[in-house]
Amino acid sequence: MRLLFVSLSLVILIGVAGFAAATLDVYFMDVGHGDAILIDCGDWEALLDAGSLSETVSEQAMSILDECVEDHIIELLILSHPHEDHYSFFADVFSEFGVLEIWRSADTAPNLFNTARAAYPPSLDSDRPDQRELTYGERQLTGCLLWTVLGPSDPIPAATDDRAINDNSLVLLLQYGTVSFLFAGDIHTEAEPVLLRIDLPQGTLVLKVPHHGSANSASPDFVARTNPELAIVSGLREDLSDAVVVRLGDEGVPFLTTFENGTICVSTDGNAVRVRLLGTSIGDDT
Repeated sequence: MRLLFVSLSLVILIGVAGFAAATLDVYFMDVGHGDAILIDCGDWEALLDAGSLSETVSEQAMSILDECVEDHIIELLILSHPHEDHYSFFADVFSEFGVLEIWRSADTAPNLFNTARAAYPPSLDSDRPDQRELTYGERQLTGCLLWTVLGPSDPIPAATDDRAINDNSLVLLLQYGTVSFLFAGDIHTEAEPVLLRIDLPQGTLVLKVPHHGSANSASPDFVARTNPELAIVSGLREDLSDAVVVRLGDEGVPFLTTFENGTICVSTDGNAVRVRLLGTSIGDDT
């Protein structure tokens, strides 16, 4: 995988240095208010959500995908929940890239989704690509990456209000060696208790802070229980509440935000973790 966009040379090392094994790169893309996470392991890529409420920012994210996914094949596309700031440019992804498989929650099944919501990707209604509706506790192995579905444990049937849809978000744990990523979607504090009872793996944990760091997410118990070595906030400055900043600070959790740092790349060989702040501009290799 060629890295063609670096606008800031800051490098943060977590753990023991050494990148002899295959490198997993997780890009938390700067898409304004929204989530779009590219998971790149060699020539295998997954895209977890593809949302932005800004057409210009969506175009920038598509440029990043175009540079990173050299074969223009995305092996796996994941939709955490059916809100526009998580799927708004999926249609563009389908028009530019081949997609081999989709993972989705029950809320994103066509017969349960409110079709009045604009920009719902029509390709999800088709027979192609292969689709899998994930369920709580399910584990999937993609190459050397192990995925575990941690939520929703008890989804709200046919959710229609925004809060229930958020709490029905897929919560996914991705493990590579001793390094794990917890992707918490847009869950609120009401959906967190089941996560407090889960034994998370030993090693380094990177947390995607739920619901863009809003005040009704990332409770003190949740932050203390997950105890991440690094937290990432994807969203706008106004999305991140002072309360969440305090909670992270109280537990000594360092965090980075896409609104301050642009696209954030967390790389690991399964042991060490390296963080690069990439911005959203396209430049030369570094």
